[in-house]
Amino acid sequence: MNKIIKASLVLFVGCLLAACSPDKEKEATTGPSKFTIKLTGVTSGKLVVQQLRDKSWFTVDSTLNYKGSETFSVTSPEPDYFRVLDTANNYAIFILEPGKTITVEGDLKDMVKTFKSSDSKVNNEYYDFQRKLSVVLIHEEEWVKKYKEFMQSPATEDSATYYVTLLEDMQNKSDAFIKSYIDSIMPSFAVYTMTGYLRIEREFDYVYKLADRIKNEMPDSKYSRLFVGEISRMKAYKDEQAAKEAQGKAAVGKQAPNFTLHDRSGKSISLSSLKGKYVLIDFWASWCGPCRAESPNMVKLYQKFKNKNFEILGVSLDGSEEAWNGAIEKDHLTWLHVSDLMQWNSPVVSMYGIDGIPATVIVDPNGMIVAKNLRGEELMTKLDGLLK
Repeated sequence: MNKIIKASLVLFVGCLLAACSPDKEKEATTGPSKFTIKLTGVTSGKLVVQQLRDKSWFTVDSTLNYKGSETFSVTSPEPDYFRVLDTANNYAIFILEPGKTITVEGDLKDMVKTFKSSDSKVNNEYYDFQRKLSVVLIHEEEWVKKYKEFMQSPATEDSATYYVTLLEDMQNKSDAFIKSYIDSIMPSFAVYTMTGYLRIEREFDYVYKLADRIKNEMPDSKYSRLFVGEISRMKAYKDEQAAKEAQGKAAVGKQAPNFTLHDRSGKSISLSSLKGKYVLIDFWASWCGPCRAESPNMVKLYQKFKNKNFEILGVSLDGSEEAWNGAIEKDHLTWLHVSDLMQWNSPVVSMYGIDGIPATVIVDPNGMIVAKNLRGEELMTKLDGLLK
């Protein structure tokens, strides 16, 4: 689980999908376009039309007497996001292009399923994506529910492995669908909202390349400038963190900082006491779902390498001794475990630059760091190479 707050790219996308600030009245700019709505499911006769500006929704038109069909005229110098909102906060988002006239139909209470437009390619792309993605997300929600039930009940190693594999497969399919859909419609004004559904950290290389495409293929849009700016800031931050790590004491190729913590019996254990062995330092916690999901892999790994001059040193970021010990017993983690029960305030966290868990560090028999932040098959493959 990452401690770092996600970049404001997510906020940007969220503002397109819901009201992220109070309604503000303001004159619209130039560039006429018209759209006719034929919507059912409207709570009352009052509807307002709002435009997204600077991450806020501004009212630009309204009607107090909606009777099933209404034509609005709005102005904007470039394609922009608008929405129609009723008194019950049901809304529909549209992308309007200057000088164009479109007609849209649907049930305001469920526009994803019911949206229709025969004369707006970009809006059809937007809602087609929402419909197809909703199918993927429904399956993910079902899995999350099952996973929570699994975490609260006794489980076997096989069932844990099954659920972890299933989740990863679902997330990979979701990311693959989103990337494929974006690539199929570029350049399109609809892509800005779609990137917010990706796992940005994992898919950052793709998003970074996409930002470059957007910059080249849609250079004049204010949303292009906003998107590219956010991604550029994320890239700069990642580069800065990488540079700090390379210069830090806990970088690959440097001596692993020594530390001493108490094990479950209260005995002091130092990293230096394990010198002469390959040591996998595993930063984890009982409350960390991804850490617990990784437990079956760690158990298999330990069984494979424990007799090959190898040890795991589990460093828990728990605050409760009972929860810490309970997780060790439930997940059958039979290696060395230490903790100061100070959670993120533990000096070892800053010593090793840990900003999210699970996190791993491999230390060789000479006390040198040879790898960091490997999991699953990557971790197994690395240890296979070191301990063959």
